[in-house]
Amino acid sequence: MRRVRAVLRQRGDAGVTITELIVTMALLSVVTTLILVMVTTVARNFTHERTATDNAMNASNGMNELTRVIRSGTALQLTGVAEQQPPFVSAGTNSVQMYVYIDADSANPRPLKVQFSIDSAGRVRETRWLATTSKSPWTFSTSSSVRTIARSVPAGAPQLFRYYDAGGDELTVPDTGTLTAAQIDLVASVQISLTVQSDTSSRVDPVTLQNTVGIPNLGVSRIKP
Repeated sequence: MRRVRAVLRQRGDAGVTITELIVTMALLSVVTTLILVMVTTVARNFTHERTATDNAMNASNGMNELTRVIRSGTALQLTGVAEQQPPFVSAGTNSVQMYVYIDADSANPRPLKVQFSIDSAGRVRETRWLATTSKSPWTFSTSSSVRTIARSVPAGAPQLFRYYDAGGDELTVPDTGTLTAAQIDLVASVQISLTVQSDTSSRVDPVTLQNTVGIPNLGVSRIKP
């Protein structure tokens, strides 16, 4: 019994060997590395999913506003101008200005002059001018209100607006940057292509939404025989 106790006492005092310690440390390193890789992967996937969702929501909100306003374009009689003016004041690849009836007071409806354009920060900005007269012929205020309807449009994105006549033929924007007066008179529909990229690292693909909007107030049928 004394010998057994002595052997057990010697083993208890000896502790772990250097080999056992090295093996334990190696196993802990492997487990720690696996955990870190797992956490990093989950965090990256979550970030990508969130960015993709943000892109989709941003593009959807912007597209809804662009569609809603452009569809409401209308021809107007302006103060001091003999002929009725078409809905579009100017029409370029990334900027459009037009007359619309939208968000009007039902008791005293007045049109708005609205402009959409992309600024240097990649924001789609909506500018509005209120009508100062209470009935036709219309005059618009020189002061305006501005708000952002979409963010993070990347440089090199497809052009925001394309214009088509009643027959479906595209009206090409000339080098001046906007359609001519003769072309503006022919516009019957607008194709909107809105691209959004919130991830500056470009690890997440951008979201592009496209919609072709007719202008019912023109009385032009877009249904072909």
